Amino acid sequence: MSDDIFSDFESKVKSDGAGKPDREKPKKENTFDEQNLSEEEKIKQKYHEEKEALKEKYQDKLVRLQEKKASGNPVSAASRITNAERIAYISLIAILLIAAIYFGFFRGSEQAAYSSDSSENEQLNEAPAAAAETQAAETAQAKNETPKEEAKPAAENKTEENKTAAKEEEAPKLSGSIILSIDSIAVEVSETDGDLGYIPQIIFTIENGKNKVLKPLADVYIYDDEIAEDWETKSRGQYKYDSGIKPGESKTGIISVTPKSFRNLNLEKHVRLALNDTDTGFITAVNKEIMIE
Repeated sequence: MSDDIFSDFESKVKSDGAGKPDREKPKKENTFDEQNLSEEEKIKQKYHEEKEALKEKYQDKLVRLQEKKASGNPVSAASRITNAERIAYISLIAILLIAAIYFGFFRGSEQAAYSSDSSENEQLNEAPAAAAETQAAETAQAKNETPKEEAKPAAENKTEENKTAAKEEEAPKLSGSIILSIDSIAVEVSETDGDLGYIPQIIFTIENGKNKVLKPLADVYIYDDEIAEDWETKSRGQYKYDSGIKPGESKTGIISVTPKSFRNLNLEKHVRLALNDTDTGFITAVNKEIMIE
């Protein structure tokens, strides 16, 4: 019950001084339309101002253009002056080129005529000189008591002798024998076994001092005092040169040894190189003793 009383009292307090409730003020209904209308007017006013400014600007440009046309276009006049200068410059170059061609042709014609006259004069001057030389030669030939036909055989004989002597000098001097020599014997020692050594290859030279081609066939034999005797006749490598060595020439050969390993390195190894001719057989041999170290 007390709640209803307070609610009535509260409604009375809200009333104006006469005890009547406050009335709400009426709202303006066309506020939005008025704002839109003022903005539109502003835009129209701004458009009108810019239009007038643009009109004045282009009127000013039009006046300047008309004044420039009335006074004459200086750019066109300058371009006309430049074109006239170019035409005059090109004409001057053309005249100079024509003059150079003309004078060059004229000078060339003069030089050709001068050279032609000079060659004719030289021929005319040479003719008497040649005639005088011919006459002098005939006079000397008549005075010469020994005819050329008699001196010619002697000159021919001398030339033949010189040719024979030159051939003899070119021909190699032959010793009449074939020389075989061992140039080097390669030796190696095993890094893991101090009593094991190797002879991998032998290099040698053959000199043919005979007057016929030599077709060499060489064999190498390697052995020591404790190796079986059959190794003295068992080849450990061979060299053959079918093309042949010409008289007075020499040839170096290489033989790869197999088997190349050897024991008892404290003993000397006997190396024997035997040379044969494939047509005639044995020729010579050479021996050498080495230590494998």
